[in-house]
Amino acid sequence: MTLPEWNFGPYRLEPADARLTRAGETLPLRPKAFAVLCHLVERSGRLVGKDELLNAVWPRGYVRDSVVEVCINQLRKALEDDSRSPRDIETVPKRGYRFIAEVAVRCAELDETATAVTSHAHTAPPDAERWAGRKGALARLHRLWAETLAGERRILFLTGEAGIGKTTLIEMLLRDLGREPAPPPVLWGQCIDHFGTGEAFLPLLSALGSHAARCKSVLRSRAPTWLAQLPGAVTPEERAGLQQEVIGANRVRMLREGCELLEALSTRTPLVLVLEDLHWSDNATLELLSLLGRRRGRAALLVIGSYRAGDAALREHPVKQVQQELASHRLCAELALDTWRFEEVQDYLAKRFPEQAPPEPVGRLLHRRSGGHPLFLVNLLDYLLSRGQLQPLASGWHFSDADTLETQIPDDVRQMIRHQVSRLSPEEQRLLGVASAAGVESSAALLASALDRDVVDVEAVCERLARGGAILANTGISEWPDGTVAGQYAFRHALYADVLYQDLTPACRISLHLRLAERLESAHGAQASDIAAELARHFEAGRNAPPRRHIT
Repeated sequence: MTLPEWNFGPYRLEPADARLTRAGETLPLRPKAFAVLCHLVERSGRLVGKDELLNAVWPRGYVRDSVVEVCINQLRKALEDDSRSPRDIETVPKRGYRFIAEVAVRCAELDETATAVTSHAHTAPPDAERWAGRKGALARLHRLWAETLAGERRILFLTGEAGIGKTTLIEMLLRDLGREPAPPPVLWGQCIDHFGTGEAFLPLLSALGSHAARCKSVLRSRAPTWLAQLPGAVTPEERAGLQQEVIGANRVRMLREGCELLEALSTRTPLVLVLEDLHWSDNATLELLSLLGRRRGRAALLVIGSYRAGDAALREHPVKQVQQELASHRLCAELALDTWRFEEVQDYLAKRFPEQAPPEPVGRLLHRRSGGHPLFLVNLLDYLLSRGQLQPLASGWHFSDADTLETQIPDDVRQMIRHQVSRLSPEEQRLLGVASAAGVESSAALLASALDRDVVDVEAVCERLARGGAILANTGISEWPDGTVAGQYAFRHALYADVLYQDLTPACRISLHLRLAERLESAHGAQASDIAAELARHFEAGRNAPPRRHIT
């Protein structure tokens, strides 16, 4: 089985050789632009959003939306395509792009009647050798795959915040499975953030779209309602016949046929189905997952659905409800990814710099500043390297003093944090701003005093944020000498506190620090000397000298 080649106009696109040619002449394209072109051509005729392109081509790094526009401009230049009168790539304002040229697929070594499908849109990225950590999580995926090989259907919900490494873990599994004597076929669907109601079954239709021609016979016999939704796979004559056949078909029929299709595709060989970002999925896709998990009978099918619990909670999205319902009947599993441990950071650094890894203090500083968040850590490291504050030299690593490094925040990370915070309610944003002035960790009682709110109400907001899992964490209970007892909360990553604090206005900072200092002083009374350093910090930031007894 080989990868397909696409022909459109005078051009030939050959993913296997990473080559775009015109009349036999190879056209120069940067790797990311080439990947964007492959993604668009695979989904010819369909609208592809910017978020989908970012997740597909830059799956492990936070980048600005403008990188997509840069790649599109490079493609238009190479294809001699005019954005005002496009022949190949159409821009849909504020939505994304659509490949509109007529595409012919050439894949001589594939049997059209074969039930197998394959994925090449998510092959290992060029820096795959940098994959680190996640040994326990990867081992669990391999155990699920072993059960799938035995004919058991398995559904796994992979959860974690943005940038935690969900896509990377899936790619690590597929890399390992690709080394087996008979690599399994893979369908990979991507949910995207919509501006309105999303198309039913969109991620599954997208996953099937580029493979429909190769499993057309199975679609025709088992799922005609699905084949009717894939116009690129049928001729105009076949389309007319299908439309007559599926007249009156409803979503219930598509649900049943969708399950039968996936089971049929896994008949010859075990099948992997990946559905990313289910917190953006349409309800029909979730209904299919639920039905697929409840169906009786053996099926060599591994379904991995990823989502961000915090985003799902914020949107009141039903994905968590579907997961809990399946879990109550032991019909699915969950794997929640946490941040990297220090040992995993060291593993990453050793793989990235095989000739000379940074010394342990650098690893500890990166781990502390990023909280072990893979995306934050990689961005922070790249930022320090680009500014020359961290340099690998022949004589050893050179780095600026720790105090200087502690204040560095890459612009990409800053913007990502601001974007996450902007999606919260005004009440939550205000609380997080106060918490950033209090420090990395603080009591709900202290935050309540600065907000002039009842501590029970503030604690409820903190708990809501902690359940979201991205920004705050519940670290226990705090008790003060005056008898005050309340929940204790901490930022999951110091960078969150730093960005939020830097976004406060000067007057707001001064006012908050004075309120915090006065409440701490009142709560600790005669024992205030026990927190002298903390009080001094707040009084100083509040432009008010602390009483002498607090600094003795």
